[in-house]
Amino acid sequence: MNIINALLIYLLFKSELEGREDEHSVLGIILCYIAEGNYKEALSITKEEIKKGNIGSFAKYDENGVTGINEYLEKYLMAKLRAVSS
Repeated sequence: MNIINALLIYLLFKSELEGREDEHSVLGIILCYIAEGNYKEALSITKEEIKKGNIGSFAKYDENGVTGINEYLEKYLMAKLRAVSS
């Protein structure tokens, strides 16, 4: 597969997810923004999802409670933005 085909498949995938509000699709959009290096937009969406109480489709359950992937993404994205701005 050449780079143009890969880019077209990526764009089709992202356009298919845009506008959907289910947690799986929103997580896919966040991951697309991360792949593009658009950490600010990814963090904005992640924070919105956390405010809504969405854990992001995947979670870790332990004695401390539930930690959703959105919480991990928020920490990761904040670190990436700090690194980029340094």
